[in-house]
Amino acid sequence: MLEQVRRDIEENHFDPALKGVNLSERFNAARGEIEAAKDNGDVFRAIASAVRSLKDSRTQFVPPGRAATYNYGWDATPCGRECIINDVDPAGPAAGLLAPGDRLLAINGAAIDRATWPAWTYYLQAIEPHAKLRLVVAAPEQPPREVEVVTLVTPRAAIVDLSRVVQQILDERDELERETRSTFKVYDNVLVWRLKTFTYDENDIRSGLRRARGHQSLILDLRGNGGGNEPTMERLIGGFFDRDVGIGTLKKRAGRQPLTAKSSGRDVWAGRLLVLVDGETGGAAEIFAATIQREGRGLLVGDHTAGVAQQGNYYSHSIGANRLTLFGVFVATAEFELADGRTIEGSGLTPDFLIIRKPADVAAQNDPVLAMALKQFGVTRSAAGLGRDYLGVIEQ
Repeated sequence: MLEQVRRDIEENHFDPALKGVNLSERFNAARGEIEAAKDNGDVFRAIASAVRSLKDSRTQFVPPGRAATYNYGWDATPCGRECIINDVDPAGPAAGLLAPGDRLLAINGAAIDRATWPAWTYYLQAIEPHAKLRLVVAAPEQPPREVEVVTLVTPRAAIVDLSRVVQQILDERDELERETRSTFKVYDNVLVWRLKTFTYDENDIRSGLRRARGHQSLILDLRGNGGGNEPTMERLIGGFFDRDVGIGTLKKRAGRQPLTAKSSGRDVWAGRLLVLVDGETGGAAEIFAATIQREGRGLLVGDHTAGVAQQGNYYSHSIGANRLTLFGVFVATAEFELADGRTIEGSGLTPDFLIIRKPADVAAQNDPVLAMALKQFGVTRSAAGLGRDYLGVIEQ
């Protein structure tokens, strides 16, 4: 397993020099850790640590499926330099212990902030799920408190049946499509378009742009949008420019590939544009926002973006014969560079209007980011009112 993952990276990574990282040394160290491993968790952790030495957003080891699913019953999101609990399942194991708006300060004794959160989510979900977690959190304007959350663990078959995996993937894809459709809301003559993912085909983007034609001002909400398809991004960029626009360059193993968005011509929407972003805006959504900002086509409002500007391919392998246990690795096969030579991988974008939601905003579902954006277009709405209206029930 270790050697297969190493070969996949060495043969497919966008940088033949592997960013100057001595991968052989890191994997040799991992081999020693595996020889001393007491359980599969130690093995997976050793491989994952070696892979993460590249510090890529899109290069990750995917271990075999476990014999159980782990439901923590809560989630957090980066806000400024902190992480704030933004979702607690009312029927889950964290109900009554955590609440939206709690600042997440530590997990099992390790400090948590915006920089460390992505690695923790990866380890807790994929590499080393925990049956219970010791969390240090703090409610708005309250001192820190320690809570222990017992994870909901549900047993399942330890060996994966490939045919069932394929069907599960298809079912999850259909569910994702239902959950991530674009939604719209109108405030006076300002259209707010919440685009949750860039996995749509071009017809979905055309439909959204046609809807914008009836309005002079558009707020495109890309908060929580982790990216998606490159052609979708190019189509959306082309819908806002009356000329072809150089987006940047994809650095690949075989060379550099320029990216250009072709103008939609007569179908271009020429109104006033603001783009909402946050710490989960990444990939194609982040590159779209960077292009809009760089070209002066619109302004960005919200929090610093995720700093995820790579493309990756998944390389799958199996152990077994009739019933297969799968493992694999995502490898960064390309990294995006802006047209002005900058890279946002690992650093992200700084919005023109930097507005960071406070813990009290998350707790009360206030939306100061949308309130500020509407204000730029002469529409006055309270952050609290928008939280109830826009974040609560949104027009399809």
